[in-house]
Amino acid sequence: MRPLYLLICCCFAILSSVYGQGFPDTTLEIDAKCNVYYYNLMQSHANTPGGAGLPPVEIDVRGLKQIRITNVTGTVDFMPWNDSSKECSADGDGPFITEIAASKGFSGISHPKKAMFLVGVFTSPYVIPEGIPESINFEKHENYTMWGPEMNQVFFIGDGQNNRGEQQTILVPTDAEKLYLGFADGLVGLPRNYSDNEGKLRITATIANKPHVPAVKN
Repeated sequence: MRPLYLLICCCFAILSSVYGQGFPDTTLEIDAKCNVYYYNLMQSHANTPGGAGLPPVEIDVRGLKQIRITNVTGTVDFMPWNDSSKECSADGDGPFITEIAASKGFSGISHPKKAMFLVGVFTSPYVIPEGIPESINFEKHENYTMWGPEMNQVFFIGDGQNNRGEQQTILVPTDAEKLYLGFADGLVGLPRNYSDNEGKLRITATIANKPHVPAVKN
């Protein structure tokens, strides 16, 4: 019986690892040049005005249900020559605007009062999208309690807390393989102008497998 017991234990350990049970908190650094659209730019990187930046930070989310972004520190600067854009927090900065267009399979994203906020997008190379997801204006949605984005739909993360100080929860799409973390720079139009960005954010990704619940987009 002992070999069978050991085999069962090993299988359970493997499944726990794959599906995130007891997954340790993961600390990540996100450079201001990290472009959430990096792999889906309409134009070649060489032709991106102001530079395409760096690839986004990746989190493997296969089999996971929920993610929370916590312990966010650091600042970024997307126009170092402009004093009004210095030291943007993860929640972004005004009076700038964001009106990024959909780009080759990824949705756009907008906010009429903020720019350079932390964003994310879930992807999978094995899921062929039927169309480009809706581009969401996050002026009225950034303070969600739970958010259930579609695959390839860029969404607001910010500092991971709403304006009531409550921890926000992001629901992982069923077929998602990766979560890309970065920025949607360029203010208006296609993503661009990453070369002069400075600074970085430091975050903790907390992963917990709980049953899906309806997303409350408030």
